[in-house]
Amino acid sequence: VLQVERRLQAACAAVRVCLETHVAREEAELWPLFEKHFTATEQGRLVGLIIGRTGAEVLQSMLSWQRKALTEEEKAAMIGSMRDASRNTRFASWLETWWSSEEKGAKVVGSGEGKEGGGGEGKEGGDAAAAAVDG
Repeated sequence: VLQVERRLQAACAAVRVCLETHVAREEAELWPLFEKHFTATEQGRLVGLIIGRTGAEVLQSMLSWQRKALTEEEKAAMIGSMRDASRNTRFASWLETWWSSEEKGAKVVGSGEGKEGGGGEGKEGGDAAAAAVDG
């Protein structure tokens, strides 16, 4: 069992390094091109398409991780961008419900009284996210 645990830890560490490298290159190389070659409207539409193809479980995991890693100002900017990209869609409704439950969960955790971050608003997030491309 100990050997399996060590192999799993090594595999997780390798995935983390690959992901961090991937994201760093994406931000350094692709993001400037994205901003240079697409208008704000086009960027919003593309973000909507990306969100629309991402399942709810992945979105929940990613957003929970970002909530913990970002400053309050960065969180506000991120959620604002997502709201703008998904305005008047089912995804926007899912996002508001999920984000509100996460905020409530974070306040409970901060008070030392409860469980960590709500989440669980569902599997429809990915399907609802698809509606972001229609907005």
